Amino acid sequence: MAGQSILARMARGAGWVIAWRLATRLLGLFSMLVLARLLVPEDFGLVALATSFALALDACLSLGVEDQIVRARDPDRALYDTAFTIGLLRGLVVGGMVAALTPAASEFFEEPRLAAVLYALALATVAGGLANIGTVDFRRRLEFHLEFRLMILPRIVSVIATIATAAATRSHWALVLGILLHRAGVIVMGYAMHPYRPRLSLAAWRELLGVSFWTWAIGVLAMVRDRADVVVIGRMMGTTEVGVFAAGSEIATVSTAELGLAVNRAAMSGFAEAGRKADEANETRALLMLVAGLVTVTLPAGLGVALLAGSLVEIALGPAWSAATPVVSVLAMASVVSATGALASSWLRARAPLQLLCAIIAAATLLRVVLLVWFTWWFGLAGAATAVGVGMAVEAVLLFAVVMMRLGMSPALLLAAVARPVACALVMALAVGAATQGWAGAGAMVAIGVPVGVLTYGLAIWLTWLVAGRPDGVEAQVLRMAGRVLRPVRARLGHL
Repeated sequence: MAGQSILARMARGAGWVIAWRLATRLLGLFSMLVLARLLVPEDFGLVALATSFALALDACLSLGVEDQIVRARDPDRALYDTAFTIGLLRGLVVGGMVAALTPAASEFFEEPRLAAVLYALALATVAGGLANIGTVDFRRRLEFHLEFRLMILPRIVSVIATIATAAATRSHWALVLGILLHRAGVIVMGYAMHPYRPRLSLAAWRELLGVSFWTWAIGVLAMVRDRADVVVIGRMMGTTEVGVFAAGSEIATVSTAELGLAVNRAAMSGFAEAGRKADEANETRALLMLVAGLVTVTLPAGLGVALLAGSLVEIALGPAWSAATPVVSVLAMASVVSATGALASSWLRARAPLQLLCAIIAAATLLRVVLLVWFTWWFGLAGAATAVGVGMAVEAVLLFAVVMMRLGMSPALLLAAVARPVACALVMALAVGAATQGWAGAGAMVAIGVPVGVLTYGLAIWLTWLVAGRPDGVEAQVLRMAGRVLRPVRARLGHL
């Protein structure tokens, strides 16, 4: 069936994107763990402020031309050339804006060192406009294995260069160098992997204009939402606290947010293809299976990180970073909800009722900013993390409510899809709490808690799957993948 084919391709695509996102995130985590011992929190905070400012301006001119190519039924050469030209103009304008506003930003944050970093990021932004728009075909055709190759090599090079430079200089410029090298590597790889060569043209601007306005508005709101924590904390508490919050967020979300983003990236392309083919018969089923699979993996990971937050912070970053513990605890759980809710956002983006998506993000953004100012003032970093977590949860609930109404999906169907992993995660939490009670020391807590959690959850999810009659879900997909991997091994053994 066509629906089954699209679902299978979405699953394979999600697998490659998961591999890419997890690989890059783990590389980033490894880099952070090493750099945390070579640099000080203030260095991380300084670069976080600079990148947040530059990305904020970049989001203000984000027009979503790549998403429009993914949605288009039959994009022609003019559409690609127009999209490239718009991207190049964006890079020039945003880079110029970053450079022009650098003195004001440095003065606002009362940090003179910020200026040089921002000028470097302005150059990177201009260069980003040269990226090969042809590589969007990898997403359009759900060929995410090619996107994996495109992104992973530049990431490895940038991590190695960042660590080597930090070891030699003990300076925040090591982080900046990593950003610049990654941007350059993606550009070079893009032209090496795809035959498209750009021509300057705006012939298809009308086709991009209508959808691009709402994509631009969504990008601006998402930028305010996602960067509000850095701005509020940086203004109210200082660069050191920004660095602590950023490090805590990294630990909290490494096992959940990246997986969610990976699945959602593949899901958006799959939903877009279903829309182009008017294939809606199995759409609800596909969405429920994706939600169930995502929760099955992210919920135990997020809950485990939350339970062992203090020990993980001490081991990963050292005692000097203990203030990051409440940040890790709150955001680890919030990221599970956010990752699941983002699936609904992918459906809305693919089907392009973007005005409604814009309204939801606007409401969630307003709520998060208000809570951030209020909670940070009264409760510091723990309050900031709580504000972000509440905002993420509210947005996810609103997004899913809208999609469920449009698909005619009942809440009972959604609850049934996630009931088993939720129950098994609760069993895991009880087992980890009992096993780690009375132990002192971060190393002992992690050494006991992690294997107990993995074994308990794995056994619980397997047994409940058998009792449920072996439904076609993530467990069945894992078994099929294992069978494909082991088939050549069995064949070789049979010839011996």
